[in-house]
Amino acid sequence: AVPIPMDDFLLPSSSHVSQDIYIIGAQECCVNRREWEIKLQQTLGPSYVLKHSAIFGVLYMVIFIRRDLIWFCSDMVEGRVSTRPGSMIRTKGALALAFNLFDTSFLFITSHLAAHNHKVRDRINDYEKICKQLNMKVNPSKDATNKKTSSGNTAEIDCTEQFDHVIWFGDLNFRLDASRDKVDNMLLALRDQQAPIYEDMLKIDQLIQLMKSDEIFCGYHEMDINFPPTYKYDLHSEQYDTSSKARVPSWTDRILYKSKDEGGLKMHHYDHSNEIQISDHRPVYGLFSAKLNGNKNKRTICSGNFNQNVYIEGNKRRRSNQPGSQQQSVICTIL
Repeated sequence: AVPIPMDDFLLPSSSHVSQDIYIIGAQECCVNRREWEIKLQQTLGPSYVLKHSAIFGVLYMVIFIRRDLIWFCSDMVEGRVSTRPGSMIRTKGALALAFNLFDTSFLFITSHLAAHNHKVRDRINDYEKICKQLNMKVNPSKDATNKKTSSGNTAEIDCTEQFDHVIWFGDLNFRLDASRDKVDNMLLALRDQQAPIYEDMLKIDQLIQLMKSDEIFCGYHEMDINFPPTYKYDLHSEQYDTSSKARVPSWTDRILYKSKDEGGLKMHHYDHSNEIQISDHRPVYGLFSAKLNGNKNKRTICSGNFNQNVYIEGNKRRRSNQPGSQQQSVICTIL
């Protein structure tokens, strides 16, 4: 089902300004793609257009951009990696979109890594396979060319290194290394706190420990987590898994980022949306600001392509839901 409404997720109260770009990714996405995109357009309004969307099995990503920026945003480059090549339905792997905005290159990767608490090594292998097999180029920088190893062979370069800014997000599936009872007791101790601090719980988070030892996501950053575990919930409930499997509550859904320019990509807010309860996960979101490379002598005008059908239908529905819309003229509509 398409979550309604989506204001809490797309237009959070923590943001006091409209964003220039919205990137939404989903894993195990089985919704009606067109209806999902129309609902996103309806929520964001006429100031935004659907620049591009892509799907890979049950992985999905869509990019909305401020309408006046489409002339400075290049066409999208897509990348796909399956970490379970034998599977007919692509449930694990990565979907990537890359583009240039003015003279700055961006790469967004949404991924779904191996599940289950004990499969840490499988998740590391998935990550390494994605980095190795993802082959994308958007005006690659000079320092992203292949280099010679000490043996004289050409070294494989992680393709993410060629981009100015990279954001990697999705269901990374890393868990808390503790029993369900222990985690439940830790959450119970925080329940009555107005601003809970999850420091003790995060000490047993698999991803944080692996990043500290440089075993995965080297060079990436993650903002401090100040929201409850996003997995696993009973559907349409605020109760963690009551099934016989009794999954350990964990922060499986994460947003990581890196930039060539130290401080060039800043994350200002990191949170989850508790209002969308149609999944056993809670969606997470991040608010970023990115430094753009300026070159007054090089200003390429791009094609300005966007999905006009979604734009028209989404804003048509938006107007019809506004108070007093039935009194508006239907003779001439200008978008």
